[in-house]
Formats: sequence, C-alpha cells, structure tokens
Amino acid sequence: MERYNPMKFYLIIVLVSFYFHFMNAQTDSLRYIFKVDELVQHPNFVSYTFFSPSKIQVEHCDSLASKYVCTNSYNSRWNTKIDDYYDYYRQYVGLIDSIGNRKIFIDAYCEFPYTTKDQIKKNIMLVKGGGSCYFQVKVNLESDECYEFNVNAPK
Repeated sequence: MERYNPMKFYLIIVLVSFYFHFMNAQTDSLRYIFKVDELVQHPNFVSYTFFSPSKIQVEHCDSLASKYVCTNSYNSRWNTKIDDYYDYYRQYVGLIDSIGNRKIFIDAYCEFPYTTKDQIKKNIMLVKGGGSCYFQVKVNLESDECYEFNVNAPK
C-alpha cells in the first residue's frame, strides 16, 4: 500500500490552482463585458435598453453560444466552419427588449483589429468581410436560446 505523501498532495493542489488561474486569465483577456453606463452604439441596439451582464450570465451565454455557433456555422449563409468559439475575442452587451426579456449580444472576432486593446472597451466592432473570423449572436437569457447568428461575408 502506498504511503500518503504530503508533498505530492501539495504539488497537485498548486498545479490545479495554476491551471484554473491560467484558464480564467486567458478567458478574461479575450472578453469584455460592457457596463450599462458605457456608451455602446450599434445599429441593432436602437429598440433596446441596456443592463450590465454579470460574469455568471456571460459564462452561461458562452456555454450556450459555443455549442450553437460550432454546430450551426455550416448552416450560415456563407457555409463556413467555426471550430473553437473560445479562441475568439468576444464583446458582450446586455439588452432588454420592449417586454422585459434580457438578452446578451455577443460580438466575436479572431483577429484584433484595433491598434490598442483599450479600444475593445469603447466600441462594438463593425467589420465588413472577414468571413468566419467575425461573427455575432444573441442569447435570450429567459429561454436559453441563441438566435440572430451571423457570420461575416468572406470579403
């Protein structure tokens, strides 16, 4: 019978802690959640009011959107493939429709088009072309449904 080794136990704890810290840091460096008081201009937001999504709401939306996007990217108008949702930079805007449904708009892109990373905090990207490098999707928090999925045109 193997004897309990406290050093081995502590090493495993440290490694697991580093892994989860790294995963959270990596994920957070790819995401920006707009707060309700930040100016967000986008042509599709005219009929909505805003709310500040929580990190838990965003993580829930990511779990729904990642499955939806990877499964339905071939069904998009441009018939492209999106393999790993979590490799994309993502911006999140909390929207409330006229009947009070909370939704989160996700704007995703694989390349960083701005000159500084601070610009991700100021603007929703409006990019023409780029194909599967750019896509958008909305998630209804009331029904857990993804909809209005759009992949940009190839050029």
